[in-house]
Amino acid sequence: RDKKCSRALRSRTNLLCVLQEPPKVIIDLNVYNPADQVDDVRRLLAYSSKMQKKLRFFQPGSGEANTILADLTTSLMLSGSFNIQFAKLSIDPATSLGDVEPGTWFLVQHDWNTLSLVHFALSEKGTTSKLDISEDMYTYRELTFYNVGISDLYYTKDDIADDDSTADNPSEYSSISE
Repeated sequence: RDKKCSRALRSRTNLLCVLQEPPKVIIDLNVYNPADQVDDVRRLLAYSSKMQKKLRFFQPGSGEANTILADLTTSLMLSGSFNIQFAKLSIDPATSLGDVEPGTWFLVQHDWNTLSLVHFALSEKGTTSKLDISEDMYTYRELTFYNVGISDLYYTKDDIADDDSTADNPSEYSSISE
């Protein structure tokens, strides 16, 4: 478990270097390659809590409107308007990580202890059923936040799921809530 924790902490450190201007080169025996971000993200996903939001998009057949809207969304996230550190990761959008569909990956540092891996899906989805009679069906893209606190790096989410003590106070094991 200590070795896994150490690798997770190294992955966190590697990714946080992306937020520095200009990106800091990690001084180690091995030079950090941005292509290693895939492994770092994959490793941290096992320790993360997931929060998903649906961003409304135009209906299919709207031409370039959805492409423009996706570009504007990405530009807004990277604009610095939110007073948090936000960076786009160098992961090929066509890359699928585990059960996560292809998309664009971002890194957000909320504070000294908490970061989020943000996934912006490449393709639109449509609602398949009405949740409310008054709600229309709509097209959306998923924006998923995988939140990881420094204290989360000792136990993977699978470890916590096997532990019955979380039933008493599940919020104790989550670094960010909605």
